[in-house]
This record gives sequence, C-alpha cells and structure tokens, in this order.
Amino acid sequence: SFHLQSMCNDLFDIKQQNIDLSKGILLVSSPFSEDGLFQKSVVLLVEHDENGSLGFILNKQTDFKVEEVVSEIESFEAPVLMGGPVSPTNLFFIHRKSTIPKSYHIIGNTYWMGDFEALITQINAHLISPDSIRFFFGYSGWTKGQLEAEVKNNFWLLASSRKYDIWNDNNLWETILKDMGIDENLLKTIPDNPSLN
Repeated sequence: SFHLQSMCNDLFDIKQQNIDLSKGILLVSSPFSEDGLFQKSVVLLVEHDENGSLGFILNKQTDFKVEEVVSEIESFEAPVLMGGPVSPTNLFFIHRKSTIPKSYHIIGNTYWMGDFEALITQINAHLISPDSIRFFFGYSGWTKGQLEAEVKNNFWLLASSRKYDIWNDNNLWETILKDMGIDENLLKTIPDNPSLN
C-alpha cells in the first residue's frame, strides 16, 4: 500500500510544505492511508530526536469527558481524545498554560504534561478553560528511524502547527489537505475505511 500511496500523492500533486521532522510539527496521514487508527488523522509531534518520536492524534474523539475519567475534577467539559495505540489506558495531556509546573514546551504557547495535581487544582479553581487543554488516552510512538521511513514512504505529510488552529478546528485533516491542493470533493469521496470497498 506504500507504493499505492506514493502513486496517489504524485497523481494528485500534493503541495508539500517544506518542513523537516521536528517536535511541534503536524503529521498528516496521507489521504490514501488505510491504517485504522491513523486514517484521516493529524498528529502533533511533541518529541523527536535520535532515539525516536512521540505524538498525539488531535482529531479522534472518544465519548468520554475528562470529569468521568478523573474523579478529582469537578465539572469540566473537556473531551478525552484517542492519542494513539501506545498505553491506551493512560491519560496524557497537552495545554496552553505555562503556569503548570514541570511541563515540557513543544512550540509557541503549547506544552505537554506537567504536574497533574497542580493541573487539577487549576482546573477546579477555573484557571484553565476547556479550550486550552486536550486530554488523550494513549500516545503515538515511533522507534529510532521508524517515523523517517514512514514519511519517506508517503504515509505522512508534514505541516506547520503554527499555521493551523489545532485547538478549535474540528476538520483539521481536511483543512490541511485542502491547503495542500487536494480537491475538497475528492476528500469527501474517501471512505473512512478504504479497505472495506
């Protein structure tokens, strides 16, 4: 299927943004990817170095709200997303709050993880709004060289996270691909699971 993706990417003249693999960028699944969880997905890369890579899928909703998952959180209408296939029973988060201690800076005003107790305290004190944090079950991880190989094989297209509203755009995958020159009507014809056809 890698060969097919490469052919399709050429065929539809996808305008790649000139970006290198680095933390803070977005991995956008190829329109012709058939990989269940990663299909039509956008991943924020929060770590990338010589040992491997780690990121979170930004556009796969679950039916859970964080207050159902973390009993100490009183009322907070924030959904929990499916961040990836690794450690799916663990909760992770990215946020826009530099006031949370032990956070890791990703890019711009975006951070990941940090002191969980401090986070809960700030949420319950209404110092954090639901649109400035995202919770995830699990994460997406790649071993040394694995992500580079997937990008080379056209499994992922790379995009700048500074250019898109990763916090509020509910059609992030479509938005980015339209920017890359893919016809909106064509995107609508791609089924959610091409291998079922």
